[in-house]
This record gives sequence, structure tokens and C-alpha cells, in this order.
Amino acid sequence: MSIINTPQTNEDHNLYKLLGNSCAQNNPDQAYLAYENALYHCIRKGNEEAIRETESLLDDFRRNNPVSVRNVSFAILSYNTLEYTRQCIESIRNTCFEKCYEIVVVDNASTDGSVEWLRDQNDVVLVENDTNAGFPAGCNQCIKSANPDNDIFLLNNDTVLLPDSLFRLRMGLYRSKKTGAAGAVTNCAGNGQQIDRQFNSLDEYIDFGAGINISSPNPYELKSFLIMFAMIIKRDVLNEIGLLDERFTPGNFEDNDYGMRLLERGYDSVLCHNSYIFHYGSKSFGTDVDKYISLYTTNREKFKNKWGFYAEHYTRRNTEILSFISEPAGISFQLLEIGSGLGETLSKIKYEHPEAVLTGTESDAKVAGLGSRRFDIRCADPKQLISGNEKYDYVLISDLPDEVDPERFLLSLNECLTLNGYALSGTTEDAIMWKTIS
Repeated sequence: MSIINTPQTNEDHNLYKLLGNSCAQNNPDQAYLAYENALYHCIRKGNEEAIRETESLLDDFRRNNPVSVRNVSFAILSYNTLEYTRQCIESIRNTCFEKCYEIVVVDNASTDGSVEWLRDQNDVVLVENDTNAGFPAGCNQCIKSANPDNDIFLLNNDTVLLPDSLFRLRMGLYRSKKTGAAGAVTNCAGNGQQIDRQFNSLDEYIDFGAGINISSPNPYELKSFLIMFAMIIKRDVLNEIGLLDERFTPGNFEDNDYGMRLLERGYDSVLCHNSYIFHYGSKSFGTDVDKYISLYTTNREKFKNKWGFYAEHYTRRNTEILSFISEPAGISFQLLEIGSGLGETLSKIKYEHPEAVLTGTESDAKVAGLGSRRFDIRCADPKQLISGNEKYDYVLISDLPDEVDPERFLLSLNECLTLNGYALSGTTEDAIMWKTIS
């Protein structure tokens, strides 16, 4: 495996200054990040005059505005994957402003030369374990060893950062005071974070991802949780929520759990559709499928025992239903989802149709309570909701209580639909039945 020098695709510092100017009034944090990125590109090009001007702009702005931006500590675990670790760290060095980050690596007793290589890296804070502590505990060691003033970026060592991957993630993290964590899109991940474009080489992925890591008018999607292959957490939020739950050692469901803890405290987890990070995937468990299934099954029950529900049932997205919503972007419409779970389908609809007015019902009170932190999700009998005066352009039936007959319920929806409204039914996982009410 060779080290890839990820090229900078947009080195015009003036574009980042303009971005900062556009954010300055409404979001000083994002403005500061944009000015900081402008300085980074000035330094890369060695433009001394531009460096002095941008440093002065950055200092004046921070002195005169309520900026809460912190530096970043990369938290990386290493275990017998030296070439992946090397490539990951090189990608950080090649694409990130060295003045705004540190790298912390916990090595879980590697025997492939990883420790020796890491010891020689002057910019790496290294923790050497005698045994494999697993993912949650290892991440917690990283956090404890990091600068206590820094935000924490949990990053798998089998990843490659692209130009502006970190910058766009930080812009997402500081989009609002309510945002607690931000995550990236990638070529290999679950949870709706994967972009299904496959290429034959890393260079092709880098070229593709560089075209994604750009300014976008609507890049953020709310999620119930984020995959921790590349997830950045605000330090203040981390201090409030706490470390990863080590009951999920060696790994699986610690990311679901952290998402629930963020939701419980009223914080948003934001997927940044304009931050792409390449991910080789599954290097920790390798090809040991039986081991993975066993851990998954065990930790699935641990999550259920802690939260009272199975994570995957209430965080699934009804992709079949999504394809039937054909309203143009910018058009407002009323939509009700029956059996909305934690709101993953609603999240995707809101991302694609920001003007939509969304309501959900969920029969599980715990799930509804968590989901209501993001959307108008009510723990209510769906029959009561559709018998009111509210009219909907769409009623989506993702899940119904067992006692409700889906056929009869579907036929009862005429009264709550607008003249051209649609009822879309997908009540089972293995057979989707669609009906249109006219």
C-alpha cells in the first residue's frame, strides 16, 4: 500500500474569506472556521502578504466576536494495521491545518511494527496498551490523553481524509449551539452514510470525494446516531454526556448508544453530506464473520437492556416510501408518518424537502420521547390523529400497532388527505404494499 498525497483541489483563500464574510453576522463560529481555512491555504501557497492580512483578520474577528470554536484531537486506534494507520495519518497531515489539530493514537498491542513506527512520529501522542482494549475503551483512552480543551474526532485508522473533509465536518459541528456531533459520508458505512458510487482505485475515490467537499446550500441531515468511523464531538458536549459506554466492548452499538445519549440531552447529531472521507472498512474484525455476528448479537441485547428497545428497528429508513415523494424542492407540504420510530425517514424527507411540515406517531413511548427531540413525533393512537381536522398531502404507513388492521386502516385515510393527497403503505419488511387514495 502506497501513501497517497491527497491534492488540494481549491486553494483560493479568497473563496474561504467570502464564505466567512457570509457567515459572520449569523454564525461567528462558522465564519471563524472559514477564515482559519483561508489562512491555511495562504500558508500552503507561501503568500506572505496574504498570510499577514488573513492572520490580522482572524485575530480581529476572534477578539470582537463570540467565537466558541475549539481545536481538534484526532482519536485513532491502531491494531496490527500499520499501512492503514500510516496512510490515515499522512492524509491528516496533507489536508488539515497543523495549527488546529493534534493526533492521539492508542495502540492495542500491535505486533506488526505499528508501535515502532508510531514512536518515531513527533506529532503523535501515543498510548501503548499491553492487550487489546477494544474500540470503546480504546477511544476513551484517546479522549483522556487528548488536550482537554479540544473537540474529539473519533477516526478509524482505515480511513483517508480528503481536502476539506475536516473543515466541512467542523462547519457542521458548529452550525448551531444545539449540534453535539457531526459525521461524514463515505464509500463504506451503514446508517444512510454511504454514497453508492464504487471505483477501482483510491485515486478515483479521492477525485470523486473532492467534488463533494464543497459549499452547499443544504448539506446537513439530522440523524438519530452517527457511525463512529469518522465522528467529531464538541468538547463541552462530551464533558456533559460522558465517555463511550464500555459495556459494548470490544465493539458494536456504542455508536447507537451515544446517539441516544445525545438525543436524550437535546443535542443534534448531524450528517454532513459535503464531507466525504474514504473508508476501507471492516479492518478491525477482518474476515471473521462468526466473531462479528456473535458480538453484534450480544451487544444488541445489551442495547435493548439499557434503552428498552432494539436499535435497528427504530432507526431504519423506509427507502421504498421515500421514492414515492415527488414534490419539487422548495415546495411546502404536510406529511404524517405512522410508526416513525426515531424519525430516520422523516430526517431524510426534511433533508430533501426542507420546507416540508412533518409529523410522526410512534407507539413506543420511550422511542417517541427520544424522537420528539428532533421532530413532532407523538406517542398517540394513529386513528386519533387521522380523525382530527388536519389534512395531509402524504400519509406514510411505516409501521402499525399489531392490533390495527392495515387494509382497513389504509381505507380510512380519505378523511385526512388533501384533494390530491397520497397514502403510502409499507407495513412489512419483506413485502411492501402500496396504495394510492384518490
